[in-house]
Amino acid sequence: MKNFYFTLLCMLCVLQLQAQEQRGTIVSETWIRNYTQAEILQEMDNLGIPAAFLPVRYDVAAYKLIYNTIDVHGNPTIASGVAMIPLNLQENCGAAILSYQHGTITVKEQVPSRLSQEAFIAVGAATDGYVACVADYLGLGDSPGFHPYIHAASEATAVIDMIRATRNYCAANNIPLNEQLFLTGYSQGGHATMATHRAMQLDYSTEFNVTAAAPMSGPYDVGGVQTDLLTAAQPYPEPNYLPYIVLAYREAYPDLAAAFPSLSDIFISPYDVDIPNLFDGLQGSGDINNAMPASSIPAEIVRPEVFADFQTNPNHPLRLALNDNNTYNGWIPEAPMKLQFCTNDQSVIYLNAKVAYEHFQSVGFNDIDTLNVNPNLDHYPCAQPSVLFAKLWFDQQRSACTGVNDVVGDAGFMRLFPNPVSDYAMLNFTNPNYEAYTLQVTDVTGRIVSQINNIRDEQVPISARQLPAGLYTLTLSNGQKLMQQKMVVVR
Repeated sequence: MKNFYFTLLCMLCVLQLQAQEQRGTIVSETWIRNYTQAEILQEMDNLGIPAAFLPVRYDVAAYKLIYNTIDVHGNPTIASGVAMIPLNLQENCGAAILSYQHGTITVKEQVPSRLSQEAFIAVGAATDGYVACVADYLGLGDSPGFHPYIHAASEATAVIDMIRATRNYCAANNIPLNEQLFLTGYSQGGHATMATHRAMQLDYSTEFNVTAAAPMSGPYDVGGVQTDLLTAAQPYPEPNYLPYIVLAYREAYPDLAAAFPSLSDIFISPYDVDIPNLFDGLQGSGDINNAMPASSIPAEIVRPEVFADFQTNPNHPLRLALNDNNTYNGWIPEAPMKLQFCTNDQSVIYLNAKVAYEHFQSVGFNDIDTLNVNPNLDHYPCAQPSVLFAKLWFDQQRSACTGVNDVVGDAGFMRLFPNPVSDYAMLNFTNPNYEAYTLQVTDVTGRIVSQINNIRDEQVPISARQLPAGLYTLTLSNGQKLMQQKMVVVR
């Protein structure tokens, strides 16, 4: 009998080693569709995105990639995602990869690889010359099993292996890449972004070097701020989050499953049956919310004795699992980070970002900033401007290229800091020969709102105090060279 268990253990070890070696290899690739520049501009118009926010420079091809990865226990599995590839790429220094992490999904087919609405974020990056990818995560899209919701470790492995698959696709199809890698995501995607950034730095530092990360409106303090919100005796706009997390963590944490072998040990009737049945990958979050208590108080589905123990026992297995998924613990980032949020967000409150920011500051990480995108917006309306601001921030840090087509938005020659700006900013640009430049500031209609002539210094102070909030273009020209930079003015 001992030999049997030893042999079984050895077989499991071999399978896990093989899974590690195969991670990120492509199982299949499927062309989905092309987006023409005209179609992209039309969709931007439908979404109310001014053309000045997203330079439309390339047609884009969408590919579904199914790739090898690992599950929550390190065993081999597959996952899917979408790679958006700019067609006829002219970036002579190679393209940067931008990995976007999507928000909460309960319907298995409503994922980026099926061209969900969030997939267009990757289209918007690719049409401006990024190679953009979005992982569906485990348990969604083509990946089997239940989705491990807000599980940091598996979010990271799914995203990392999707990026590997995207790199492999580009290598096989002669699509040049540079070494830059940008990470961003919204809501659950904000949590996944920070989890991925941490895993890359701690476990894959020889393979990945994050250029910058912009987590947006994520539950980074899921065991603290977000748990307090979910367990408060007051209505919550997305009560489905609580059972989603509980169901996911029972799959990921054996101690939690052992403590509560039946869902009836956690949830009261009829929620112990009705709610889990709705997490079948076919129901939307609204349907699940409608099946929760009419009060919209999530904790009302939990057995009173379980809830009381959870509230007072710091070693409760669910509390331990929640704390294990705080994404700011255990590391000091080595790449710039910007935490974006809206202070009126009722679903994932901005205090998540505040806790993470203050923690990073306390451990000596200073290359971090926060951006209150709009203090009046709730969770879902906050998403679109957050994504646009994140891309503008990434654009400022893209590698310098030397081709004539690369001067627009070329951060190697021109950079504005801070951006967004509410008061004053400093424009830096390369001018080794002391040439005379003219700077024009134009609004989204193309109207010149400011002009400075005969600039020779490489630093130019910019005042935004008299400008209304919005997007502006800074254009530096000397008659032969042209450089442009977007400026966002916030109030």
